[in-house]
Amino acid sequence: MYTAVFGLAALALSAPPGVAQDELAAGPPEIAALVEKYMAPLVGPGRAAGAAVAVVRDGTSHYFSFGTRNEAGDPVTPETIFEIGSVTKVFTTALLGMAVDAGEMNLDDPIVRYLPPGVTLRPGARGVTLLELADFTSGLPDDPPDLPRSLEMRGVEHYTVADLMRFFERWEPAKLPAPYRYSNIGVGLLGLLIANHAGQPWPELVRSRITGPLGMTDTAERVRGDARARLARGHGPTGEPAPPWPIYAWAPTGALRSTARDMARFAAASLGEASLDGVPIPARVRAGIALAQRPVFRMPDDVLFQALAWMVRPFRAEEDDPLRIVFKDGGTAGFSAWVGVNPGKRFGVVLLMNTSRQHPGRAGSEMIGHAAAR
Repeated sequence: MYTAVFGLAALALSAPPGVAQDELAAGPPEIAALVEKYMAPLVGPGRAAGAAVAVVRDGTSHYFSFGTRNEAGDPVTPETIFEIGSVTKVFTTALLGMAVDAGEMNLDDPIVRYLPPGVTLRPGARGVTLLELADFTSGLPDDPPDLPRSLEMRGVEHYTVADLMRFFERWEPAKLPAPYRYSNIGVGLLGLLIANHAGQPWPELVRSRITGPLGMTDTAERVRGDARARLARGHGPTGEPAPPWPIYAWAPTGALRSTARDMARFAAASLGEASLDGVPIPARVRAGIALAQRPVFRMPDDVLFQALAWMVRPFRAEEDDPLRIVFKDGGTAGFSAWVGVNPGKRFGVVLLMNTSRQHPGRAGSEMIGHAAAR
């Protein structure tokens, strides 16, 4: 059922069933070999339904597709649409970085400054800053404790933004800044505050400030009707079909769907490239992402640094190591995603998979590490 590409002969000469020939020949041999080496353990028979890979090197994009996107056997392509889960968070922190860079907001601003009218926080919560939402030191939990247990009942139609705001009104941290604690609703609240300040709903703000300027026509919270035929079907840990991920009240933390073709544009912007394949990348977007990628503190593991939703892995001890890997992963009930960049080598990787069984971050890090070592 699952098709993968193994061996350079297959990459160079013929496409196996379910993989388009033009996608196999999309990159130089050394990039094809690199992708094959690290994707082979993930997309072999019984391991994954399919994967789309984008590699950005020196301002040029390359694409590789593996396996199938649905039970009908339709092949994955660079235009296949995947759920990208928490990779959405770095779109939200890019919006924050753009607002800070433009002087519209400050990282140290308390969140009470941007709350919608009628929302009142407890005293201990009034000092939470935008930075503490973005770097996971607000003390907020991952999800609201009153969230329905059923995935189908967690969508914004059932657990509404008003429900979420009522939770925030009841909550307060023990101290600030709080110890590191990954929080979906923290970044979700951040996105809602940025949108409220801008006077635009979050999906429209993403479109007007990021995906529109970057030409990412297939990246959105809700897939438009004429593109739904390109949606991948997600698969759970044992290979069973997974339900579509609901759009939560805190959509800015994990609601986006995207393609390898689109995410290559975002990766190039995250590298600071002025253009990709000759198409310009707006300076404002690049500056906002760069601000969000700055390390804030060293993680408890004493290896990684936390940025604004991004993680930073230096090759050397210093946090501003030019050969650092800056990355973010994401996952839903049926999908896994990862984007990572190495600005010092002008090398970036996007991995999208329609299964939650595999976690592609190690493969992505190894690809970038291989490039950095050259």
